[in-house]
Amino acid sequence: MNNITVSSQFISDNFLQAIKDGHVHAFFQPVIRTMTGRICNVEALARWEDPKHGMIAPMELINELEKADLIYELDMEILRQTCLFYNELKDRGTPIHSFSVNLSRHDFKQEDLFDRISGILKEHSVSPDAINLEITESDMLDDADTFHKLFVQFTDAGFSFWIDDFGSGYSSLNMLKNYRFDVLKFDLQFLQDFSLKNRQILAPMTSMAKSLGIHTVAEGVEYQEQYDFLRSIGCEALQGFLFSRPLSKADFLEYLKQHPGIIEPEQEKEYWNKAGNLDLLSATPLESFNDDPLSENVKETESFIEAPLAIIEIGNNRVTHIYASNEYLKNIRELGYPSLEKLERAYNERISDQYLILKRMIMNTIGKDTVQVVDYIRNNIYYNVRSRCLALLQDKAIVAVQLTIFETENKTKTTDEIMRYSGALFATYEMAIIIHPKENYSERVFSRMGIQSYATMGGLRETVDIFIRNEVDERDQERYRAFLDLDTLEERVAKEGFIQNFFRMKSSGDWKSIRISKIPSDTESLYLYTIQSILKEENDRMNEYLLDHPDL
Repeated sequence: MNNITVSSQFISDNFLQAIKDGHVHAFFQPVIRTMTGRICNVEALARWEDPKHGMIAPMELINELEKADLIYELDMEILRQTCLFYNELKDRGTPIHSFSVNLSRHDFKQEDLFDRISGILKEHSVSPDAINLEITESDMLDDADTFHKLFVQFTDAGFSFWIDDFGSGYSSLNMLKNYRFDVLKFDLQFLQDFSLKNRQILAPMTSMAKSLGIHTVAEGVEYQEQYDFLRSIGCEALQGFLFSRPLSKADFLEYLKQHPGIIEPEQEKEYWNKAGNLDLLSATPLESFNDDPLSENVKETESFIEAPLAIIEIGNNRVTHIYASNEYLKNIRELGYPSLEKLERAYNERISDQYLILKRMIMNTIGKDTVQVVDYIRNNIYYNVRSRCLALLQDKAIVAVQLTIFETENKTKTTDEIMRYSGALFATYEMAIIIHPKENYSERVFSRMGIQSYATMGGLRETVDIFIRNEVDERDQERYRAFLDLDTLEERVAKEGFIQNFFRMKSSGDWKSIRISKIPSDTESLYLYTIQSILKEENDRMNEYLLDHPDL
């Protein structure tokens, strides 16, 4: 039905009666999670369908009701209808875990705003965490003290605040400094004029929001090109005509019927919200990820680039790509996989020669708050895979994977010389690290073990201590510490040119051969540290021998 224009007098004179007569309705527009294509929220929007005049233009209605000081009654009526629909969906067996309603700046002048909203929710047995309050910048500027008081009241009670039309005003960044909002909704104008300049503004705004722990929604999405761009920069949710217009209650129910399985399960909300904190535009996305982005341990974002990054969901021993950047797609093609489907098939059907190595890395990743690393050679290409667990839910997990292909000239001179023999190294050892004792650091050459990248952590002694605690079996930690004593290392290695011993690792419980060899160098004392697996028969004999000789 087309929107019509009526006089201001008609709106002010007839509005309250229209509510009583049931002519004012809440319409509903779905908000779609970018990574899954499912409904993660629904916005309730006001519509007045007059029996004589038809549908009154929404913007005209809002403006006139604000002038007549009637907007408060409209917002409370839409909240009431939203609570009714929330419960109806739950009773139908198709619950939607959250709705958002709009509040006007005039609502914040009402002394009973908090009590009125809380009362409506209590009357309909709706929890505050099911209702998001959408506000605009102007809501906060009229009376900052009153707004701050109400903001604290609402957030303490469990409500979420969303900023609507973010970026349209002059004080948007100041608001972020003073308040911790849950969601930023980017102003519709950024997409209406989908210029390069606007895209260059949207990208860093999305990254900034993630660094502050704020989720992002873009409204006004109408075209696939907009969707593809917003997905590539990590905007978490989208709303617009590409998915659905605002729908009456009856039409919304029909929409759900035509799209079975489109509703995001409530138990997955936090799961996907955590994964959404990953900044796709960071130069170091895995290292900077944190499910509490305001934590003191979070690293600053260095720059805005497209990393060779993918987001993978793992469940039932199978992997599915949720997202893959262009750089990631380019790199897997270089490795001989023409598509994501081919790569997934190689893993899921266990027909890849890297399957066991990658599976071990992924299993080590799940449930740990560290970056896991594995190196490999395929088709004479040296590549590095880094992974980090983003979220867990029962028997599935979301893991971010960064796939980097290295050229040997990008390594240091020493590493470059060693990598000339990379085929033999990879075939023989599970890990190789260069130790620089005098310079107090270590340099990882490669790792096929899928463990944390210790070679870049702090000083050398600190790295050794962390490695021992995390990776070496408790029964062998004291021996390992003596084996890697940096104060006596040079003297011990000088006798034979290397030292070697056997230690058990926590990850597998198996014995590993650890060897430290002198590397010829004219400038400093360098050592090659390697970890090598031993045959199963040898591993079994080691365990049997230890049972017979526990004193050893």
